[in-house]
Amino acid sequence: MATNRYRMRAYGRNQYCERQVMDRLAANYDTDKHYHREPFAHTGEWFMTDARVERWRDTNGPAILWLTGSAGYGKSILTQTLAEQSNQIWWRNAAKTTPHTTVCYYYFRAGYPRREMAAPALCALLHQLFATTPAPNLVGRAIESRTARSSGSDELGFEEMGQVFESCMRDSRTGELVVLLDALDECDHTERRTLLAYFGSLFAALARPPARESQCTLKLFLTSRPLHGELRRDFDMLRGQVGVGAMEVIDADEMLALIRPEMNPTIESAVKTFPEEQRLRIWRVIRENESRSWLWLRMVVGMVLKAHAGKAEEDEQSMYPSVDALLEDLPRDVETLYSRALDIASLNYGESLVEQLLHIILAARRPLGIKEVLVALACASMDPIKAVSASEKYTYDELAKQQPELASLIKELDKVVFRVYVGTVDFVHSSARDFLVMKNESLKPFSDSPSPQEPWKGRLNIAEAHAMATRACLSFLLTTYTPRTTTEHQDNNRQMKQKEKESPFLRYSAEHWSRHFRSQTESAIKATITPAWALCNGNGPEKNNWLRLYGRKGLWVSPGLGVAVYLGITPVVRAVLEEFPERTANVDTHGENDMIGNGSTRRHCRCMLYQAIKNRDSAVARMLFDKGWKLRPNCECNRSLSTSAEMGHADLVQIILDQGTAVKGPSESEYSPLIQACRRGHQDIVRILLARGANVNFAPEPGIHTCYSPLEVATTGGHLEIVRMLLDHGVWFRLYGIRALWDACRLGHLEIARLLLEKGLTPNVRWNAGSGSGLNMAVQGGHTEIVSLMLDHGAKVFKNDIEIAVRNGFEEIAYMLLDPFIALLLC
Repeated sequence: MATNRYRMRAYGRNQYCERQVMDRLAANYDTDKHYHREPFAHTGEWFMTDARVERWRDTNGPAILWLTGSAGYGKSILTQTLAEQSNQIWWRNAAKTTPHTTVCYYYFRAGYPRREMAAPALCALLHQLFATTPAPNLVGRAIESRTARSSGSDELGFEEMGQVFESCMRDSRTGELVVLLDALDECDHTERRTLLAYFGSLFAALARPPARESQCTLKLFLTSRPLHGELRRDFDMLRGQVGVGAMEVIDADEMLALIRPEMNPTIESAVKTFPEEQRLRIWRVIRENESRSWLWLRMVVGMVLKAHAGKAEEDEQSMYPSVDALLEDLPRDVETLYSRALDIASLNYGESLVEQLLHIILAARRPLGIKEVLVALACASMDPIKAVSASEKYTYDELAKQQPELASLIKELDKVVFRVYVGTVDFVHSSARDFLVMKNESLKPFSDSPSPQEPWKGRLNIAEAHAMATRACLSFLLTTYTPRTTTEHQDNNRQMKQKEKESPFLRYSAEHWSRHFRSQTESAIKATITPAWALCNGNGPEKNNWLRLYGRKGLWVSPGLGVAVYLGITPVVRAVLEEFPERTANVDTHGENDMIGNGSTRRHCRCMLYQAIKNRDSAVARMLFDKGWKLRPNCECNRSLSTSAEMGHADLVQIILDQGTAVKGPSESEYSPLIQACRRGHQDIVRILLARGANVNFAPEPGIHTCYSPLEVATTGGHLEIVRMLLDHGVWFRLYGIRALWDACRLGHLEIARLLLEKGLTPNVRWNAGSGSGLNMAVQGGHTEIVSLMLDHGAKVFKNDIEIAVRNGFEEIAYMLLDPFIALLLC
């Protein structure tokens, strides 16, 4: 009975951990997929029957298919079509050896920072893999990774998720995994390069035995704009990693002869209810446009239907009085459609109002609801400085009704410039954002500066858009009523949740006003410092209760400087410390009163100085040190140096060292600053720490986590220059070099292995009594050059080494081992 009870407890713990991991990996990727409209009939038939696509689908090994094309030719729709092949029929054929196929997808989107990053993409892929694959307990690998990490964070970083993903791909139960990544050109360049480099190394690893012989395989489907500039360099990097034979490229721009005939049934279906004469005219005018794309066709069909509906209802505000008037001067490209729609909207509603609406949509960090847009524009017209002392409070409905014509404007621009989807407003396509944003300001610039002929092209400035969003958020939080704090914590949270339901813009303002503040122009920052400080320093519950909505679980902080530091709004911190020193006179510079955090666990330090360091804000950290702030002993802020070294922020490391922080011993964490810098490969920080006398021979005591010395972690990461620096500074290589050489052989770091052997290490190294030799590790990994190097230095060959080489199909290595093995037997 006791054994069964313990088993049930263990099972319950595992179930709880699995739920936790799945909750943290959960992402809104399904909504992202359905954001793209349902495909028209016959969309993508040319693609599904293309020989290159079938070859990519039917191969039993790792393969990559990259689809390129201009905006609006249906790349995202094709990705959606592949993602919805859930019945597995299209993916299966008699030649396949994998037991099943799992399809995972992710859509990048420009303009939304989280949707431009690599970590959320990998996070969504893992969540889908764990949720849909028939293989049981794959999520256990994420639990193991989370348990084995030394970091106190509950979140899985890109490296940890990458390790989990790779371990899943090496599990034969995974079967065939198809990864669909749409709109790579909208991913941040650095993030895109990181993601492609990861998949390139993973493909190379899966192409080698024994992974090659397993029943798991990975296929990658990528879409992007045409390959130019940085995108071309990233493509070449990936092709260099995986080889030309494993990669197929399809240019949709070269397939227009097949794409455009697929549009004909769509045109017929859209106008079938029109009078015959008008239907034939619509058909002729659309067919005459040889440069038509799916995006252009969808927009034109929407405008034709709107014009027809407006004529039927005798709508004076309709963009076109009739279908005939529309066809008389039908724009031939998407950009002209955008310009025409905005020109007509400006005549009907005013140019200023249209521009304000575009700025709000551009700055939004997530798609806003229609009512949120109305409230944001009403608040953006207020003066935040006057809102600080305003006694008048507004309700959410009162703000939404201040400009009733906005709802009609959004309706008019729907399907042409905007798209209203599930009650939210966003640009109809990424090309609309590219068209409107100034070239020197756009993250993905494809437009020029505005001209008299095209007044809307390049009209918007991202910094100005963030300035408007900042005014909207600050004015909303300062002028709308927030529930008063009660003594009961649960009652207060209940009130805030009810208020959030009634006022959806409340959570958005609480979470994002500081981000908008940091992104606006310098002049706008100076103009909003006072209301921003009032919001941080609010003593009344109406002013600081917004903090309960900041973050996923809510957050409590002491009002004032700590809030500004935590949010990373450096101009406010500078203004408070330099221009208003009396406001910080009562703050304990040792950090006893600068409380900030969630109060739930000691792992989250409450020192504002440490928060500045974790935010990588060297300017704020330097200001706080100059004003007398100090790192507290016996607190997690004592690991500030390790945190800065791990993040790779050399400026912060230098600032902290200038305060007299010791570098020779361990921090409160199990790893010293030098170990963290060596592990992450930050050469400049390693150089700084060694110059300050860091102990190259310090290794943490054995504990829960696997412990390494600086030399060992640098070797594991393949950081040759750091290994060379450590050897030059007197590391005990005969003590720590054994594990380092063993890891170099295991991981294939040839130059590091050569360097250690040249220093005099014996090639017959074993990490411990149960591990194989360094030569054995090189044989298992198929590292031919390292095997040759070890043999040249006199490594002993055993029967097991030859058996492993033969079993894994490494014929060249097996032949290399035979002569030394025979010579050893004859001795």
